Amino acid sequence: MRSVSLRRTTPAVLALVSLAVVGLAQPAAAAPPNYRADAHASAAVVDTVVTAPVTFGRADVNFTTSLPANDAATLPGGISAPVLGTTGAVATTAAAQDIGNTRIATATAGVSGVSLLAGQISADYIGSAAGASITLGAPVVVTGGTTTVQNLKIGSQTFNGALPPNTSVSIAGVAVVHLNEQVPVAGGDGIRVTPVRIEVLGILGAPVAEVGIATSQATVTP
Repeated sequence: MRSVSLRRTTPAVLALVSLAVVGLAQPAAAAPPNYRADAHASAAVVDTVVTAPVTFGRADVNFTTSLPANDAATLPGGISAPVLGTTGAVATTAAAQDIGNTRIATATAGVSGVSLLAGQISADYIGSAAGASITLGAPVVVTGGTTTVQNLKIGSQTFNGALPPNTSVSIAGVAVVHLNEQVPVAGGDGIRVTPVRIEVLGILGAPVAEVGIATSQATVTP
């Protein structure tokens, strides 16, 4: 089912867009650089050592000659899958647009009612936003990403609000949970943001499955 609702992550995306267009030195009538803008978001991705990756609630925008371009996905009934567990409603968006002389790509993902690994990881809400932009005359692409969680519980620990970037929490013998992964992509001209990525451990202690929740990615490339 498709929707254009930005859900809870709208303020974060608007902030990224605002930062990209404040203080433009070029006249508004000037065209933005002819860069490729791509945006992708997923509610969840499950990958195991014996199966191909499965993506839930995906939204994609690949560069077209006609901007703006938008995509969105919602799963009101949530997700239920082996390894993953269950979620409530999910929503993702992807967009590419020109604002004045700036080309912008943005993506958002939000997942509610999360219960993973038989309840050892749970959250009321997990969300992310990613943005990338280039302005006429600017030397580099500007990127940014945000994450937010509500009542995220990992073992005995609880997290709320913004997560510390690129940190990890372990559940002994069960999983390693990576928080607020912010990874440069496309040679630094984009960013991928994953609030919660779980490496599920096998009996020998090596990862046997990986679950990514509420991933967003945006790139603007020459």
